[in-house]
Amino acid sequence: MPVDIQTEKLVVFEQTNCLICSETNSEEKFSYRDEYGRYAVVRCRACGFHFLNPRPTQTTIGVYYAADTYTPFLSSSDHEDIFTKLYRAIRRYSVAWKRNKIENYFQNGSALDLGCGTGEFLSEMKRHGWQVAGIEPSPEAASFAREKLQLNVVTGTIDSEIAQDQTFDVITMWHVLEHVHDAERALHNISEKLKPEGILAIAVPNINSFDASVYGSEWIALDPPRHLYHFTPQSMTALLQRARFSVVATKQIPLDTIFNCLMSEIKIIRKRSLIIAPFLGLRLAAVCWWSLIYGWTGKRSSTVLFFAKKNNHVKN
Repeated sequence: MPVDIQTEKLVVFEQTNCLICSETNSEEKFSYRDEYGRYAVVRCRACGFHFLNPRPTQTTIGVYYAADTYTPFLSSSDHEDIFTKLYRAIRRYSVAWKRNKIENYFQNGSALDLGCGTGEFLSEMKRHGWQVAGIEPSPEAASFAREKLQLNVVTGTIDSEIAQDQTFDVITMWHVLEHVHDAERALHNISEKLKPEGILAIAVPNINSFDASVYGSEWIALDPPRHLYHFTPQSMTALLQRARFSVVATKQIPLDTIFNCLMSEIKIIRKRSLIIAPFLGLRLAAVCWWSLIYGWTGKRSSTVLFFAKKNNHVKN
């Protein structure tokens, strides 16, 4: 069980074990410090899984999700800079891409989006005839989805009341599982809310990707301390199997590759100098290109999108 080890200001940090094999023996790969404390991305010596340790507790991590600084919540903020406008334009294309992939399995039906943020994906699904619902931990983001987009979104977690008395054809988690403290329990709960022939779509960053190997501690998808786990196709598949799911397909999300490379370069420029920007621009093009090539099979893509179905022949 996690043990609280440190309290600074509003955040409590805790030690935790490897999600995949439960071992405690790990080595530090990248360390970080901010106004709330020190934390690190570590690698399990037993199975190689990467995770954050120590990590903020579930009840105190919310300070890292301020709506005006956390990119997925930009819709609910008042920022109107060039980056915000570009991000919103890219997201409009992205949600349509995601819908098209989902509709390879179901042309229509019911969909639950976990960690739905400000609701743009659900809004896209609703416009194309889907019955949609969402669960979002951030009160500000959930309120935006309800009031601005008129979506059926509740503030809460996977255990929220909205999903207790209904099941869904499709359940999605777009860059959410890496944020969930008890990820395995979440997957078991999802299984109960998914119809027997339903599809689960989970997108997670891939720490085994080409761009992750290039950028190291500056890789934007590490996103410490919000990202608690750093999956590979192998570790994600193992976790899904343990939760009694079978992976039926994996895909890369090309826009995520471009976004992760671009934001990693911007992060480096902000730490150094604009003088090196032209050189980093050349590297950006090269890394994006090779990341897309290496990610064609999904094994080394910047983000891996998993489609999984329940093992209905296995009794609980």
